[in-house]
Amino acid sequence: MENSQITEEIVPETTEKYPNRYKPGQSGNPAGRPKKTKEEEEMLTELKALTPLALQKMKAMLNNERTAALARVRIIEIILERTFGKVESSVKVTNTQESVEAAQAELEAIFASYEQSAEEGVVH
Repeated sequence: MENSQITEEIVPETTEKYPNRYKPGQSGNPAGRPKKTKEEEEMLTELKALTPLALQKMKAMLNNERTAALARVRIIEIILERTFGKVESSVKVTNTQESVEAAQAELEAIFASYEQSAEEGVVH
């Protein structure tokens, strides 16, 4: 078997903080955004014309008690996201043995509570 040789790539050092960024006044997209076709413009016009009807239907579903609760929640989410923007969320997860044991104890307590309720005939 032959020994493969590893070659090192020499990268020239630079004094710039971000050498690959565009220079001031230089565009990253000199051609600009592509223009919409006539068909795309017509489709957007038709869809925009349907917006009032879609909002009426959403409002009717939201006010109808027969609409499933999850559907009403989703309608509310859509309206709020379109009105105020999506909420940014980030979660930091640290899996220490202590946090895993605490979560396990909490789940066991919840399950024990449900089992006790079931024995007593309580329905959740």
